[in-house]
Amino acid sequence: MTTPHRAGVLLAVAVILGALWALPATGAAQIPKPRKQGGRVPAGYPAGPRPLRVGRPRPPSAAGRSTALATITETEPNDAPATATSAALGDVASGNIDPAGDVDYYAFDVTAPTYLILDVDADRSGSPLDPILSLYAPDGTTELAFSDDYAGYYDSHIEYSISTTGRYYAAIAGYGGSGGSGFFYSLQFTSRPAGPGDPTTLFATGLDGPLGSTAGPAGELYVTDINSLRLLKVSPAGAVTTLVAFSNVVPIHVVPDGFGNLLVTVEDPAFTYGAVYRVTPTGQLSTFATGLYVAAAITAGPDGDVWVLDVGRQKVYRYSPFGVLNDSVDVAATGVDAVDAGLAFSPAGVLHMSNSNDRVYKIDGGAPQLVISGALYLESIAFDQDGYLYVANGYLGTVQLYSPTYELVSDPFAGSNLGGPTSLVFGRDGAGAMTSRLLATNYGYNLQPPYVGSIVEMNPAGIRAPGSRIGIDAVDVAINAAADHLLGGAQVAPAAQHFLDVQGNNNGRYDVGDFRAYLRSKGQLPAAAGVAARTERP
Repeated sequence: MTTPHRAGVLLAVAVILGALWALPATGAAQIPKPRKQGGRVPAGYPAGPRPLRVGRPRPPSAAGRSTALATITETEPNDAPATATSAALGDVASGNIDPAGDVDYYAFDVTAPTYLILDVDADRSGSPLDPILSLYAPDGTTELAFSDDYAGYYDSHIEYSISTTGRYYAAIAGYGGSGGSGFFYSLQFTSRPAGPGDPTTLFATGLDGPLGSTAGPAGELYVTDINSLRLLKVSPAGAVTTLVAFSNVVPIHVVPDGFGNLLVTVEDPAFTYGAVYRVTPTGQLSTFATGLYVAAAITAGPDGDVWVLDVGRQKVYRYSPFGVLNDSVDVAATGVDAVDAGLAFSPAGVLHMSNSNDRVYKIDGGAPQLVISGALYLESIAFDQDGYLYVANGYLGTVQLYSPTYELVSDPFAGSNLGGPTSLVFGRDGAGAMTSRLLATNYGYNLQPPYVGSIVEMNPAGIRAPGSRIGIDAVDVAINAAADHLLGGAQVAPAAQHFLDVQGNNNGRYDVGDFRAYLRSKGQLPAAAGVAARTERP
């Protein structure tokens, strides 16, 4: 039996090292096991070796959808597309995988555009069947989507955006060829309306393994590519170039540092140590922070401080804009365990974190507080300037929209041409101002070319407001100049005064308290007593 958890991003790192999924031979009566999609991308979140991904025990069976609700019953022989049992959207099919090795095919017509949902109920209703489910294109052989386990059960679930009208096929079998008397199931065929962010449009393609993304000051994007070990620059027109080619580390996530550079979390290929690198606009590297275990999500706050999620230690570390460690927050209670977790500040300045599984937390008062529970697997998060929160679900290939009070507004907000791991990013214009362009990188789960390794843009008509600014424009003020200002000497520029103020007491003016805080941020003074008591060196 498979365990209900995914391999995800760290399995992709295993791909880099040569630990590839085998490509089994396919046939009319066999559903392929999880394999590479689009020629190179691991198909989804299957069970497998993943560092720091905690396997979940099999839960007790719960009441599921009774086969008594079935509107159709499978008719044998239906072991191939040519003999598939006919179904329609709205039907619930009942069937049995009997004998072992049995495969049941269903044929159904879909008119585009349709957001298709296929849901298997077996484990939840007490069946011994561990189902695997595939969706096939109208040719009957091209696999569009695959599912093994879902939502903590062994049951399968597929959500897929149909863009071409035609007859499609669903095939269900037992994992490992299991089956026999009593291996019953029901399969529900449903759909739901497109979201306000649909249809998405292709912005850039040809990326290898995109994971993290951020917007640059001139309308460009920067994307980490974990397969090719590169930091990519994507022009406002969608042209992809290489800014940095790493030779011995895997780039994970990226954020602007406020000084015109980028900060990139990196890991060695064995995931035994992590760091944060600073990257100049010309691709020059320097070290911002070291000593991390598994450096994952990264963001910048409204005061310019940099926050880094260490999945290995399950802590979020807070650094000054100059790389001095100030504080840490223990997030072990959230269950975060993968590098596709997300960090983002709300416009009110409150840090939020997805746990890469099924929850989103706000980190307030030095501790995580649960604000959203959703379906597996919640990854990247992004705020608009009004405090509305966009949450990516790479497994389902959707984006959900929540209100500033965490009420679900649109589910899905978008659900076309998305496949995780997915990173959300609001774009900026040529002058650096935030825009209402919301884009998403696609690693490629359950996608076909050209959307495997792509960036797509949500429907602009559905975006309600520009994105919330990440960080601030920082100023590296000479310590002597900062002191002279307070002593009545030459005055520093207003922008520098503002930066010094937000680094300190943020009371609207630059004063001695701000100068003291600035010295600490530069590593010239020890941390304040209240901070030192909470600080842990990573």
